[in-house]
Amino acid sequence: MFGGALLGTVIIWLSTKYIVDKRLFGFSKNLTTQAVTLGQFLLFGLNNALTLFIHRYNDDDKKRKLLLTLCFATPLVMVALFSAVYFGLRTWLLHHYQPEDVPLVDAYFAWLPIYTLFFVYMVLFEQYLGSQMKVAISSFMREIVVRLISIVVIVLYAVGTISFHTLVVATVLTYTLPLLIFYYLSLKTEKFGFSVQWHDMDSGEYREIVHFAWYHFLLTVSVILVGSMDVLLLPYYDHRGYSSVAVYSVAVFLISFLQMPSKALTPGSYTVMAKAFAEDDLPKARDLFERSSVNILIPTVLMAVIICANL
Repeated sequence: MFGGALLGTVIIWLSTKYIVDKRLFGFSKNLTTQAVTLGQFLLFGLNNALTLFIHRYNDDDKKRKLLLTLCFATPLVMVALFSAVYFGLRTWLLHHYQPEDVPLVDAYFAWLPIYTLFFVYMVLFEQYLGSQMKVAISSFMREIVVRLISIVVIVLYAVGTISFHTLVVATVLTYTLPLLIFYYLSLKTEKFGFSVQWHDMDSGEYREIVHFAWYHFLLTVSVILVGSMDVLLLPYYDHRGYSSVAVYSVAVFLISFLQMPSKALTPGSYTVMAKAFAEDDLPKARDLFERSSVNILIPTVLMAVIICANL
């Protein structure tokens, strides 16, 4: 995670140095924010359900594979439904951007659903690999590999080898390689697979999964909207459009350093706690929760001190 943060800093520095047009830089950052935000919504909380219920069905191959089908197929349907509405409202959506930004948004309008779909499956594969106690490799792919590829793309743009159009497309397609590697690693784990034998689960089990996913979806919506609503609305309501996003996104990136300890430690601890809950070992779950919370709080406070000292 911290290695990824360092590479992220390099990406921000290279971007602000070589993408000299603030509108172009602001657009590229906003496209990523939109994809990440939509991806979290369209996952419908099933990524969290996967982490918990995969342990409940650990000894039942049929239900385990059916759970994987449910968690991987539903977001695909959600993205397809979103895309139908998204393209249907194209004219209306473009109307809300600043006039000078409309041609830029229109040129890459079709790439947002693709970007979102890539992000959705990155999260799902990460959650699955995390549930199999392969947190480090999934974090390495997301934090290191993806960012190294992004740095190469920006350098190619800086030396004039590729155009801005190619840079945007390459940024989206960057996730192709990690997804293929994630799929390969998942195949190497025990009992990974899919099933469409829907009768292997009863209605009560489906209802429980949906309820669990729904509540996590509501939590995700509230947290994501609080964290990204400002960045998402700037292109619509600030008269300088993406030029303002370019400046604001750098400030948001610096603040995001406070989230690093949580992002680094939560996946592993959440997986172990979910397993403890599945085994009905509440004392272990409580102990893990308390120790994880302290271990997250300490480096977060230290990070805040470092940021304040550098102001």
